[in-house]
Amino acid sequence: MFNIIQFFIMNKILIEHLVIRSWWVIAFLILCLIFYEKGLKSREILYRQLYEQQLFLKWEKHQALNMQKHLESQINSQSDFASIQLTLMKKLGVAPEGYQKVYFSTD
Repeated sequence: MFNIIQFFIMNKILIEHLVIRSWWVIAFLILCLIFYEKGLKSREILYRQLYEQQLFLKWEKHQALNMQKHLESQINSQSDFASIQLTLMKKLGVAPEGYQKVYFSTD
């Protein structure tokens, strides 16, 4: 019985010592947790922004590589007469003799 009473007294003293006398430690820990949570939120926002930027840059890189391949194929085919004729027909609207030009209008 005496041990139980001593246990409760020791717990009361321990609680009094930890909570009442060391309130500033608890307040400091709560303040640290608040700043930690704020840091996690800002880190998550920054991570999302960087991830979106990474996706955009990958898309731009893909577009640039496609354009590069297209331009390289145009450069490589400049010595071919058929490709030169096709380019003139496509870009300038030039039609060779014997072909009939067809115009489309939105009117």
